[in-house]
Amino acid sequence: ASHRLVGWYEALARSLVGERTPPDPLDGADSSDGLVSALHTELTSVDEASTATAARMIWTHDYLDAMRRYQGSLVGPAREARRVAAERDGRPLGWMR
Repeated sequence: ASHRLVGWYEALARSLVGERTPPDPLDGADSSDGLVSALHTELTSVDEASTATAARMIWTHDYLDAMRRYQGSLVGPAREARRVAAERDGRPLGWMR
């Protein structure tokens, strides 16, 4: 899930310099895959460090999910920026590099 999310933000960055169109937001379908099972394993362990690991897993999942939810608010402005740049001079945004 984290690799998909990083890839999405990289694709968004490429769209802002004119290399491609902004990607559609990812769906949240796989955002919890394996989390419940992994948490169960950590929380049923007798190792004290497992509780800390479980807490980090929950925090990380929550952070990644928030970053996924932000995608919807970023796509529209990115598409508008491309449209305005194309109307202004016909060149993609990357010409400013």
